[in-house]
Order: sequence, then C-alpha cells, then structure tokens
Amino acid sequence: MVKAEFQTTNQFCTPKEKFYINANYIKGINNSEKYYIATQGPIPESINDFWHMIWTNNVGVIIMLCTLYGRGSFQCEKYWPKVGQKAQYGPYEVNSILLEENPQSLLKNKIIIKCQEQEREVIHYQWTDWDDFGVVEDDQFKIIDMLAEIANTAAIQNKRPVIHCSAGIGRTGTFIAICQLKQLLINNRAKISIFSIARRIREQRHLMIQTTEQYQMVYRFLMWLIKKLKFI
Repeated sequence: MVKAEFQTTNQFCTPKEKFYINANYIKGINNSEKYYIATQGPIPESINDFWHMIWTNNVGVIIMLCTLYGRGSFQCEKYWPKVGQKAQYGPYEVNSILLEENPQSLLKNKIIIKCQEQEREVIHYQWTDWDDFGVVEDDQFKIIDMLAEIANTAAIQNKRPVIHCSAGIGRTGTFIAICQLKQLLINNRAKISIFSIARRIREQRHLMIQTTEQYQMVYRFLMWLIKKLKFI
C-alpha cells in the first residue's frame, strides 16, 4: 500500500494489493484531491511498484530533481531504460524513445508504457543541477519556473504529475511549494502566505522542505516571479 503518514493523505490502492511506495498525494491550491504525487526516488526493490503507481494514477509527467549519485552516495536507482531500449517492470513494458538535452542540465525523455495491450505516454524530465539539501540560485529560476508550469498544466489536465528527488521531501517539497505559489500569484490572489503553503504540504507529507535555506528559496522565487510578471 501507499505510505499514508497523515489523515489528509490519500492512499493509492487497497490493502489487498501487494504494492507499496513511499509516496503521498498533495492537494492543489483549491483543495483539489490528488493534484500532485510526491515520492521517494525509486530503489531497486521498488521500481516495479513505482511504475504501477505511474500506470494506475494516469501520470503524464515525471519530474526528477536529482542525479543517480550525489554527495558521494546513492540518490536514486535508474528506473527507466536507455533511449531505444525496452525494459520490463512487472506487467509494464517501458520503452524510452526520445531524449532531448538542454544546456542547463535538463534532460527530457519520452517514454511509452504498455500493459495488457494498452499504451500510454509519459514525459520524464530530469534536472541535475539541484544538490541534495541544497538550493537553486536566482539565475536558475527560469528552469524551475518552466518545470513548475509543466507540472501544473499536467495536473489541470488530469495527467497527475509525479515529483521526486532522493528522499522525496527536501527538493520535492520546495518544488511543489513553488508550483502552488506560482498558481496563486497567476490567479491574482491578493494574499499569499508562503508559511501557509509550507505548513499545508507538510501536513500531507512529513518533512517537506527540509532546510531553512530551501524555505528562503521559495521567498526568493516569489520575488523573481513578481519581477518576471512585472507586478512591480
């Protein structure tokens, strides 16, 4: 089953299923259920369950905010095949068919998943410039802004986005806070409380936004976005 840490967290599947993934649904700004999925980066024994989560939740976008190895330690198992190759994860055939590289360390991969004669497309983004426990500098906010727009658009289209880093709490929580902040600002909300955003997502997944610096980064992004949108 899905790890459910708080009452506000919904489970992905019934207890009868032999399926477990360290992940939580995160609500949208209008309290819409299951808007984002925040999860731990897959480990070898959880890859099949990860793809089961992707399939059963009709996920259209995966945003990976980590490298496979960082700070001299394991961060995340490579859970997708090389371009042009296929891999079988439980009942799911995963085919990586296209890779685009951005100069700012952003990789975009088009993936086709097949199961029982059904076929779906998932776009996988991996950004490798955000260190574990670290923050993003202002000159990199353009990438964060673009990824937040991709995640929010997928959620609106019911193609639920999956966001993960290594543990699925620090960078993942900071990114989801930015996604929600961006929605609030664009929707012309007169009052925006970053504290409330952070508290709300922490009520749904433990330890989201790990450090003071990551919390401050959300404020820095707000100022950057206000200037970008020419609100001041």
